[in-house]
Amino acid sequence: MWNDWELEADLILKGHMAGSFDILNTHDDGETSSVKQPPKTWWRWVIPLSDRLRRAYIFVLVALAGATFVWMLYGGIFPGPSPHFPGTRKHNMTTFTQIEEDGLPFVDTHLGELPVLTLAQKLSLFNKFGLISANFGLSATSHDQLVNLTIQRLQLRVTERLSRAGLYNVRLNQATPRTEHSLYVAHGIIPGGLGNWMFNVASMFGVARSNNRRPALLKVDHHEAYFEGFVMERRTRTQLFGDESDNALAQAQIGESAAGRYTQSMGNVTNTKGPRNVMLAGYMQAWRYFDEFRADIRSMFTFSQTVYRDALRAIEQKINAFVLSLNNGTTFQDGDLPVLVGIHVRRGDMTDPGQMKFGHKTATEDYLLRAALHFQRTSQSVIFIVISNDISYCKELYKEPNFLFMDGNSEAVDMAILSLMDKIILSIGTFGWWGAYLSDAKEIYYYRNWPREGSAFKAMINATEYFLPSWTAFE
Repeated sequence: MWNDWELEADLILKGHMAGSFDILNTHDDGETSSVKQPPKTWWRWVIPLSDRLRRAYIFVLVALAGATFVWMLYGGIFPGPSPHFPGTRKHNMTTFTQIEEDGLPFVDTHLGELPVLTLAQKLSLFNKFGLISANFGLSATSHDQLVNLTIQRLQLRVTERLSRAGLYNVRLNQATPRTEHSLYVAHGIIPGGLGNWMFNVASMFGVARSNNRRPALLKVDHHEAYFEGFVMERRTRTQLFGDESDNALAQAQIGESAAGRYTQSMGNVTNTKGPRNVMLAGYMQAWRYFDEFRADIRSMFTFSQTVYRDALRAIEQKINAFVLSLNNGTTFQDGDLPVLVGIHVRRGDMTDPGQMKFGHKTATEDYLLRAALHFQRTSQSVIFIVISNDISYCKELYKEPNFLFMDGNSEAVDMAILSLMDKIILSIGTFGWWGAYLSDAKEIYYYRNWPREGSAFKAMINATEYFLPSWTAFE
């Protein structure tokens, strides 16, 4: 076989040198015939004639091809591992776009398909916290690696969320297209903090969707700027109810039964008010209004790239300062990334005598310490991220070095930080509630003894409708 191939090669080469060559065909009767072939392209004249030179020529070509491939592989032509994700190439290929801003890389929100692992698969692996060398080629994890890998893990979470931004509006328009006969559910929005505003908007959206109507707001609110691509129709009272009078509003209004309880009449607004536009009234702080559309609510409340960038930067700075303060590099087990536990401590105005008389009750020190101790015992490596409107109090309460305190951030950045945590400890208030609801945390603890027993506020709250069933009461 080898000799036949060499004979054919010689014939081809000789034909090239002569300008053409014949192919010998052998027929069934043993006769042979030749077929004249046209001249080949000019470059084939450079092929050496002797077998030795020809083999040397092939060897050189193979060597050059190999060298070119290696250069492309390691010279940046092919996508290589991220500098913030050291390890084996097989598991570290990403399509992140590194934007160097104050030294913090950020991600491209238009991720393509990840080689080897999809984004969802990689995020799932990260969330298992079993990133040992068998998975990601980690051995002795340095301080720099620990910080970079932790931020990379959170970046994946951010990227996945940003990819969902705006989908709620697409699904809304598919389910209830806007027409001249569209019926609307609106909410006047009670002035207040970010958490209260989010409850108003989410509940209005949920009631509208469950009644096959369109949601609408009367005016723009400054909180909307915190979220990526937030879109909501605007309608005036005249457009909704025919005129601006209080009487027209009163006829269209449906009020809540209590601030933290689900109001049954909102489940079917047509039965309550007939085929007309309606205005919801109240705090409407119950998950039953909107949790059926949780994917849409989380899409609607996707923080902007700017907010997430600031949140990641704040987390990176705190963790970096922490690991640099360690006396040695063995605080975390080799190949083990820390679990990030968010702690939200609401105090401030909640300690006012009037608020306490009404029924507000701040989380006790015993609860805050025991909940943290629980996660310290159940996780091998833990970093606590503390968010509060009373950081001085928290610093007196938590003395261990792995408690990091967030201060100087906007309310949106603080909530975004809380939403990125792996596990969460809540005290009281709607701010922490929404940080937990928007998170991917598998364990969320809340303070069981809020509101105060026997208070007027306690009568307004149904704990089973305010706290999600998947959350854990702790005291």
